[in-house]
Amino acid sequence: MGFGNLPIVAITNHFESGTVTTDGTNKENAYDHSTSDYWTSAGTATSFLRVDMSSAIDCDYMAIAGHTLLDQTASVKLQHGPDGAAWTDVPLTDVTPSDNGVIFIPFDRVNAQWYQILLSSLDAAATIAVAAIGTRVQLERGVQTGFTPPDYSRVDRLLNAQTQNGQFLPRSLIRSNAQGSIALQNMTEEWVRTTLDAFIISSRTKLWFLGWNPTGFPAEVAVCQTTGTPQPTYSAPGFMSCKIDYVASVT
Repeated sequence: MGFGNLPIVAITNHFESGTVTTDGTNKENAYDHSTSDYWTSAGTATSFLRVDMSSAIDCDYMAIAGHTLLDQTASVKLQHGPDGAAWTDVPLTDVTPSDNGVIFIPFDRVNAQWYQILLSSLDAAATIAVAAIGTRVQLERGVQTGFTPPDYSRVDRLLNAQTQNGQFLPRSLIRSNAQGSIALQNMTEEWVRTTLDAFIISSRTKLWFLGWNPTGFPAEVAVCQTTGTPQPTYSAPGFMSCKIDYVASVT
C-alpha cells in the first residue's frame, strides 16, 4: 500500500448507514458528528462497536477521535466478517495508542458485510467521541507551498495576568484548536465532479478526517470541520481550483 505525499480525507462512515450494536452504552454518540458526547465501552477486558451493513461493502480506513484509550491502557483494532460471528483482523489497524490523539489509519480495501471496532486490554470503561470506518478519498493534488500541518496550526485562547506591581502570574490556556486550509490547484474538472463535489456536500454538515501526508507523516492527522463551503473555480481550460478552510482537533 502506497500513497505518496497526496493527502487523504475520509467522511463516509458505515456506522451511520448500517445496524449498529455494542456491549457498551450510547452507541449513537460515536457517529453523530459531535466530539462533545461519547460512546462508552463495556467495563470488561474487551468491548466492541459493531455494524451489520446487510450486504458486503468496501472499507479502507478506520478513524477515532476524542478517546480515552491511553488512560485505560487499551488497544484497538478493526475486524471484518461474513456473519457477525467469525472475525478477521484488518492489517495495520491493531494499535496501542501512546496518547489520546486522533487515530486515522488507511489500509488496503476489504469487502465484508460485518465490521467491528474491538477494544482490548481495558483497565476500565473507555470513551470514544467519534468512531468512523468507510472509504477514503485521496486528493488529486498535493498540498501547496505555505500549507501548515494541523499539528502546527494551533489557535490558542490564552489568559494573561499580572500582579498590581507588574509581576507575571501563571498563564492559562482557555481553549486550543487548529485552524488551516488546503489549497487544491488545477484539479481535473472530471475529478471535481465525480469525487470532490460529493465530499464538499457532505462536509457542510459532517466531521471529516485529514491525513495530509500519509506516507511521510502518517501520525499527523486531524478530525476537521469546514468553516465555509469550498467553491471550485476554473483556473485553466479543463482544470479547477479551490480552497478548503477548516478548524481541526489533533487531540
